[in-house]
Amino acid sequence: MKNKKRFFSAVVAFSLVFLFAGTLAVFAAVDVVKAGPTSLTGITDIFETVVNWFQGIVLLLGVMMIVWAGLTWMTAGGVDEKLTEARQRLIWGLVGIGVALFAGVAQTFITNLIK
Repeated sequence: MKNKKRFFSAVVAFSLVFLFAGTLAVFAAVDVVKAGPTSLTGITDIFETVVNWFQGIVLLLGVMMIVWAGLTWMTAGGVDEKLTEARQRLIWGLVGIGVALFAGVAQTFITNLIK
């Protein structure tokens, strides 16, 4: 019984400490930073970041489609429907990679045009 009281007291003490720990961290933040772009350079940086994220996601999806197409092709067993399905996945995966690469080229062109 004595151990249960100690445990309960420790839990309450730690709960109270960690309950107010978040507010102490908020009071420590003194500087306020303005959000958002304040110049043309800031806008181009945001544009480059968005395009880079888009490019990475689309490249990843394109590679995954190609791998999926390869697995479908290998397990098709000569069934024409599965081979056609795998061929379509391969084509769309390559189209996705092409779009991602074109996005990188377009981003460079637009950024150089703006600057």
